[in-house]
Amino acid sequence: MFVILSFLVTLALVTLAFAQSRNFVMRRLRYVDAVQNALAPVIAGVGTALVAWPIFSLLPLVGLG
Repeated sequence: MFVILSFLVTLALVTLAFAQSRNFVMRRLRYVDAVQNALAPVIAGVGTALVAWPIFSLLPLVGLG
């Protein structure tokens, strides 16, 4: 029962966060031409993965301690 409830709460929070971030992008970045490009989300995702990769690659070592 707890798993289903936590899943529903998580789903609601993800939906709310997506709606708010989409609203922010539509409002604030309306006149930025680079954001309207189809490759912008891909470039942002790859950039985030490259920044986060060194940090998260150390997580298995933290668990050994």
